[in-house]
Amino acid sequence: MVKILFVYSDGNNEDLNGDIESCIDELGIGRPQIQFCGVDINSETHVSLDLIKWAEIIFTFEETTRDELLRQFPQAVMKDLRFLDVLEEDLTHISLLKNLLKRNLS
Repeated sequence: MVKILFVYSDGNNEDLNGDIESCIDELGIGRPQIQFCGVDINSETHVSLDLIKWAEIIFTFEETTRDELLRQFPQAVMKDLRFLDVLEEDLTHISLLKNLLKRNLS
């Protein structure tokens, strides 16, 4: 079972978390283990070395989030780090989210 970590700027997006889980279910790739976190120190779940070690695939949406993740945890570069190049607020469009995940997980 693949372990996927989604890293947001703030990590506090319950609606988007549910949408991501639903989209992955629809892809029919099995049921990966999924964690969500943020690079912001005030995130509900702040990214940690334990989460980085746990993950097999790490997704970031925005370039600034990827850069901050790598600044805090340079060892993340050794993981399968996937940059989706989309603003987090644009992911409210479920079709965009599905297409991004399909391209990156199928």
